[in-house]
Amino acid sequence: MYGLFSGLFGVGTKYEDGLCTLTIPHISSSQAGCYTCEAENVHGLGRSSSIVEVTPSPTRAYSAPRFFEILANRSVFENEEIILECSVIGKPTPAITWYKDGLKLMFENRMLHYTDRKGIARLNIMKAKVCDSGEYTCEASNILGKDFTHCNVQVNGLPLLYRTTPSTSRCPSRCVSPSPAYSLDEPHPPIITRPITGATVTVGCRELLELEVNGNPTPTVEWYHDGKLVAQSRTLRTYFDGRLAFLKIYRAQMDHTGLYVCKISNKLGTVEASAFLTVEEEFSPHVPNMPTFIRKLEDVIVEKIGQPASLNCQVHGDPPPVLCWLQNGRAIRSDPSYCCRMTNDGIASLDITAVTEQYCGTYTAVASNAFGDAHSSAIVKLMQSTNMVNAVNHISRIPITIDSCQSDEQSFVDENTDISL
Repeated sequence: MYGLFSGLFGVGTKYEDGLCTLTIPHISSSQAGCYTCEAENVHGLGRSSSIVEVTPSPTRAYSAPRFFEILANRSVFENEEIILECSVIGKPTPAITWYKDGLKLMFENRMLHYTDRKGIARLNIMKAKVCDSGEYTCEASNILGKDFTHCNVQVNGLPLLYRTTPSTSRCPSRCVSPSPAYSLDEPHPPIITRPITGATVTVGCRELLELEVNGNPTPTVEWYHDGKLVAQSRTLRTYFDGRLAFLKIYRAQMDHTGLYVCKISNKLGTVEASAFLTVEEEFSPHVPNMPTFIRKLEDVIVEKIGQPASLNCQVHGDPPPVLCWLQNGRAIRSDPSYCCRMTNDGIASLDITAVTEQYCGTYTAVASNAFGDAHSSAIVKLMQSTNMVNAVNHISRIPITIDSCQSDEQSFVDENTDISL
């Protein structure tokens, strides 16, 4: 083989078990044309040519999800219907998952969700309740990535309020101070109606620290992590709508571990709640990968013409790869002489019902998924053909007899040597 393409960036050639491969990783229109593969040994030269046409594509064959219409905030009264709608594009078609306050939404009988062929995702909640209030997230995902869109839903009702003294108090995480009820319009210091609780989360996952409060005038909320004021970032987000306060962690890291304190205050008083968050290492991360052959193909020698042969291998990949077979570089089409099988654990077989000279050669299994491809090759040959080749190769010098007028003499010459008499 001649390395004529070795100087081009990214282009590589490979020769293995009789299969020669030229790989162009990122082809462009300038690389279209006629490609010729030449093979040469002492007996001669052979070549094979193929024309490569590069057609510009107006769109990518595959793309990660992307929301082009996002969720909008909603405010409704109890027993009304909540309608959340967004639109997403992506190929393969994205899977849609709904979350409420950072946790996967547990659907009830009064909830309806669906996604149509145009990528419109909708969530309907009938007979809204106060507990339906919160942050809703729609997640779209496929093998190439994820995208999110968020909105806040407020279900307006008449919450039960409690009176507290106008002094600063400190409330532990599981404490709610009961007091006589008072009018909705009556000024009062903040109180905690639903406390914050601690949690344990795995690295890279989401977590939500949440509590409910009441106060008139509407209080302000501050979050502290190990005594330091929490600032919003790409991985941390705080929210307060006058009733519900939460701290959302989008991708938990080890340094997010610690004590979190929520401080709620207005001009009539202050109350605090705290909880401890533990972040643990992930022991078995799920990482998609390109195909890899766990067990490669092995050469097969068939004793007699007409006997069967089987080529076996095992391949792993995530997502599971698609396997195709080649004989001498050509794809094996529908042929009753072949039987292809593949199990769920990646064990693949190619059975040849009756081997003849026609079915001898180099067989290649090509496994591919969205992250790449891999191949394994092996040779199928007949024993009798092998013996004939070995017998011919064994002859290196041939005795000949030359009759001469001068004398009788026996000489030895090499094969392919010219003889002059």
